[in-house]
Amino acid sequence: MASSLDMSQNNYSKIELERNHLTLERLQQIARILDIDPVKIIEFDEDFIFNNHNQQSDNAANSITQHSEKMQILLESIIQHLKEENAFLRSEVEFLRGTPKAGE
Repeated sequence: MASSLDMSQNNYSKIELERNHLTLERLQQIARILDIDPVKIIEFDEDFIFNNHNQQSDNAANSITQHSEKMQILLESIIQHLKEENAFLRSEVEFLRGTPKAGE
């Protein structure tokens, strides 16, 4: 950003740290570089941005948890199906061998 504004990194840092006053001209330059309305820079609410980011992170964690739960249900369903198929195939093998099934 400093090079885009044709100023030293040190001077730009002072603006960010509010150690130097931001002129209207400089504000307009920054807004042009960022392609945003200068009012958005002035109205910047750090708490809102970071709280919103944290909520999005929480939503992502919830989404992962829900996804994991769905995956577990799906895997349990697949395992149950494979157990049933395995039992059926065992009975077919026993039939083909002529071995009586347990309990017969």
